[in-house]
Amino acid sequence: MIQPERLLPGQVVRVLRGVDLFAALSDADLERVHAAGEVRRLGAGETLFRAGDPPDRIHVILAGAIEIVRSTPDHPEPIPVAYVSPGEALGDMGLLTGSARRSSGRAPEHAEVWTIDRASFERLTRTIPGYGMQVATVFARRLEEFITHVRGQSRRKELAGKLRFFDLPTVVQTLVSANQTGILTLTDAEGTALAEVLLRDGAVERARCGPIEGEEAFYQLFMGGADGEFYFRSVAEPNRDAVSRVPITLSAMNLLMEAMRLVDELPEVRRRLPDPERPYQARTDELVWKDDRTVRAAHEVLARLRTPRRIGDLVSEVPCCTYTLYRIAADLHAAKQIA
Repeated sequence: MIQPERLLPGQVVRVLRGVDLFAALSDADLERVHAAGEVRRLGAGETLFRAGDPPDRIHVILAGAIEIVRSTPDHPEPIPVAYVSPGEALGDMGLLTGSARRSSGRAPEHAEVWTIDRASFERLTRTIPGYGMQVATVFARRLEEFITHVRGQSRRKELAGKLRFFDLPTVVQTLVSANQTGILTLTDAEGTALAEVLLRDGAVERARCGPIEGEEAFYQLFMGGADGEFYFRSVAEPNRDAVSRVPITLSAMNLLMEAMRLVDELPEVRRRLPDPERPYQARTDELVWKDDRTVRAAHEVLARLRTPRRIGDLVSEVPCCTYTLYRIAADLHAAKQIA
């Protein structure tokens, strides 16, 4: 895999500016902070730190991502519990509390990380006027926010990350392989929930994505853009009907394989329409359709094309995934029911 070019010093400083520990510093003092640390590049699988290591460094992710892995009583082999993306810091709390690291951090693909050791950081708090008080204020604010906003174990984000950095099939496979029970939520860039998947002992039981439910909703998860985030929270006894009333019977692995097949075949099914980007319109009042599984979605497509519409504009309105939508449209066009 080809790694991206190294960040320039000015770019590193801009990332550091976004970390609350350094946000209040002047430009000159931030340059001092930058010079006191060092930039490391990690390749796929390389370790940034290990469980049990002393808390003697702060790390700020500049590019790529760091996967946090931890052993549990149920899973002696370390499993991913979180993903840390650019602009986020690791190790700052441990540096002040002295608590040894409970997890390991590694690069799933690649990462560029700015690191500062304890001695250098403490020197900065003594030599930059007022910086020690700034650090104390940051941690006091964090504690206040934690006390104010904590919502209990049932809503804790136990596995989370930005979709543009992580492969969603791998995230789902991780949860399935670990026999997790809980709810996987996908959000847009503003944090609004777009989709939910309910897992029980590693099986996918229910899924919802906008107006779509069941297997079609699960497939749609992999057909969207890469913006937004995902997070998983464990729930001992999840209310399946709160996610969807349509049960999923396929095994999780079969669902994943089918989802990947549909994603691969989507470009070809789109090409079955003469021009997938132009508006199409219904040419018949009565649907002629033989596939019982998709007949409801086909009715919806035909009804919405009473006035000219682009097929892509129906994605959020018809209860099926993007692949099924375009396949229905292609079949309707071939049967001269739309034009």
